[in-house]
Formats: sequence, structure tokens, C-alpha cells
Amino acid sequence: MNRSKTDLFVAGLSQSETADLVNLGFSLGSLPVRYLGLPLMHRKLRICDYRPLIDQLKTRFSSWTSRALSFAGRKQLLSSVIYSKVNFWFSTFVLPKGCIKMIESLCARFLWNGNVTSRAAAKVSWSSVCLPKQEGGLGLRDLSVWNTSLCLKLVWLLHSENESLWAMWTKTHRIGDKNFWSIDESKQTSWIWKSILKLRPIAENFLKCDIGAGDKASFWFDDWSPMGRLFKLFGQSGPRQLGVNINALVSSCCSSTGWNLRPARSPLAEQVHIMLCSTALPSSSSVPDKFLWQVGDIVLQNYSAPLTWEELRHHGQKQSWTRIVWFQGHIPSHAFLMWIAYLDRLPTRTRIASWGLQIDKSCCICNHYEESRDHLFLRCNFSEQLWKLLTKRMGYRPFLFHTWTALHSWLETFDSTCPSTLRLLVVHAVIYKIWAERNGRLHRSVSSTPLNLFRDIDRLVRNVILARKKHKKFQNLMQCWLKYA
Repeated sequence: MNRSKTDLFVAGLSQSETADLVNLGFSLGSLPVRYLGLPLMHRKLRICDYRPLIDQLKTRFSSWTSRALSFAGRKQLLSSVIYSKVNFWFSTFVLPKGCIKMIESLCARFLWNGNVTSRAAAKVSWSSVCLPKQEGGLGLRDLSVWNTSLCLKLVWLLHSENESLWAMWTKTHRIGDKNFWSIDESKQTSWIWKSILKLRPIAENFLKCDIGAGDKASFWFDDWSPMGRLFKLFGQSGPRQLGVNINALVSSCCSSTGWNLRPARSPLAEQVHIMLCSTALPSSSSVPDKFLWQVGDIVLQNYSAPLTWEELRHHGQKQSWTRIVWFQGHIPSHAFLMWIAYLDRLPTRTRIASWGLQIDKSCCICNHYEESRDHLFLRCNFSEQLWKLLTKRMGYRPFLFHTWTALHSWLETFDSTCPSTLRLLVVHAVIYKIWAERNGRLHRSVSSTPLNLFRDIDRLVRNVILARKKHKKFQNLMQCWLKYA
């Protein structure tokens, strides 16, 4: 043992006894102590305890490489790097709500501003961002629900066959001869243990027991019968009605001749008797009880965090336009802007004016009509000229869209004139370039012409097709794009 790398923690010793141990060459340590970067303590985490996690995220957000990312790049950084950093903490602690809100605030500021020191100018609410792409979100995970999903594994470890060292210690020193489901959380001293006990109402919806010999399953608290948890049916009067001890196992309630229950005194007790008569006696089985994790109709032999999160998360309504935004082979930055445009959350002048600001509502490009989403991208004279050039280039007779719904219907329609992938690629590029043109005129007083934008889009489409030429859907697109050049 390396004394210079070892700290001594004592409890229940006098000062003289502690001094004798310190004289052996050990340094006297004090709680809280960190192990693998995590604070080990019995009390609730304070701001100073999870500050290292917050500082680590801020450092990652504030690096110059992160500040140089686009919206799509920031989203990718959040879903890969940042979420992987918090998973270590989330799988160990049920973090305080203040900590999770602080992390979500940093993520929102980084996503929309690229700067965590300023207030987030969010175009879409964080709850919508955390929906799957098929439901109109970005596919990020709600951190509070994800934290709960990961910590439910701790409940699973207390029941699974592959027991961890933590599970064995917890069963010996915290549960003992009691039942996990009947422990009074208000009488516990450890905050971490209390937070695990508070997960029981959620865990009971997933944890099932496949009864065997009945030597592990609790008669009252485990979900082993077709009627579910019997304690939930009877309440506190159950042991008195059936004559079964509150901590009894299933195996202790039967013998080789039948079930050892008190005669039924209520209709509910009679139903339990009937149910048990149709159930094989556990005493006749040599197979041990086995706990399962059931998510909906899926029965799992092991715990699954993604499936559990899918069951716990808030579900939104599926959107028909997500296939248009996130099509295979999309340009991430273009798709991100298209996603905001479909939600109609772009800060056009009419939308800014609806917030109560006194600004000029006229279009930044034509200066004649109010600048709404449909006008800017579809009905503005500048946009109309660009659409005529591009629809002709794709092999159509020049036509115009007057509403966003008309554009959506055209993108959903399959025809033989132009492949759908090429149409989606072009439409994404048009929306992206028009928005860039609008911002250039508004913020930098730099303007271009529809013909110049058409040439930029032409070059962009060619480069994208060449970069993805090995993909099946892009193999013949260059020929289609140049056919009417």
C-alpha cells in the first residue's frame, strides 16, 4: 500500500485512537471524497459538488473549435460528445433538478448562440428540441427523463442474477431481512439510497418476476402473478386477509399439497384463491425465480436504457414533413434551417413584430410586402425568379408556389421528371440561400441577384452529388441535373 497515495477515513474513534492510526504514516481524509471524478457522500449534492461537471461542460462549449461550428455542428456535438460526458454522472446519481436545469440551459445557449455566457435566443423550445425527428424535434434526449432511465438500472441490479459488488453490499447492509419495496424511505439517512427508493413507483411498471421455485419472489410486492402486485390490490389489510406475513416469499406460502392461505373473507381474496388454484405450485419446481425487464410488450432478459427512455419520455405527434427535412444524403446545415422553416420559427420581420417590437415589417429583399415565411421564400419577386430558373433546370415548365403547403405537396409527389432526392436537395439549397441573402442585406448591406444565387446553387448541387456518388440514390443524379442545363 502506497501511504502517500492513501487517505485514512475514520468513524466512531476517539482522538487518541485516530492519532495512533495517523502516526502509521497515513494522511487523515475527510468527506466528501472523489472517486473516479464522482463525489462520494451521504447527503444531497450541492452546487459545489457538481460544479466540476458544469465547469467541464463550459470548457468544452467555450473552446474555439466549438464556437466555429454551425447550428447543425452544435447539435451533433451535443448528441455525441456532451451527452456522453453527462452519462457517467447520470448513471450514478439522480441529480438535483437545479443541476439538470443548469445543464439544459448551457446546452440551449450553445445550440442557439454558440456562446454559453449570453442568454439563449431560442427559436424552438427545449422540450420540442428533445423530441425525436419523426415527431418534429432534433432527436436530443430530455435530460431529466434520461437521468431517471439510467438510474433505474440500479433497481434492476438489486434483482438481477449478475449481482454487482454494489448490489451485494446494498442487500447486506441496507435491505437485510426487509423487502426492497416495503422500506420506508423517510427513515433512511443516505440521500443516494433515498433517491433510489423514490424510483420504485416507476420501476414497478417494468420489473416482472418469472416464478420458479418461489425462493426469491416476494409474495406481496413482486409482480409474479397474473393479477400483478398483490400488495397494490389489498393494501395494508392484505396480510391480515390472507394470513401471509408481509415479508413472506412465495415459496413459504405453499407446500407440496397446496397453498397455505386463510379461507377467503372477501370477493378480492376469493379471486386470489381462484388465481392460485390455476397456478403451478412453486414448491414442485427446481428452477430459480428470474426477474425480467418488460417494456410495453417487449420482455427483456437484461436492462435496456434506450427502450426504458422511449417508454418514459414525452411523446409528440408524428409529423409528415420530417422525411422531407431529414432525407438520406441531406446537408446538415441546410436540413437544420429547413427544420426551423417547417416549424415557422425563423425570425422574419412579421414574426418579430408579433412579439411587440416596433419594427418595419416590409421584406428585406423587395421592400413591398410584409416579410413572412411564405412571402420571403415563395412569393417575393426575387424568390419567384430563382424558382423559375431552378424548376426549368429540373425539367419542369416554370411554375410558382404560393403557400408552404403547396411546396410540401410538391415535394411529397413522386413523378418521372425529376428524382425526389434531387428535388429535396435543390429545395433545401434554395431555402438556405434565400435566408442567407436576406441576412446579408439586413446585417451587412450586401446583395446579390437571382442569377448569381442560381449559379451558386448549381455549383453546390454538383459538389454534393460528386461527394455522395457512391450512395445508391446519388449515382444517377448528376445526369438528371445536367440533362436540362
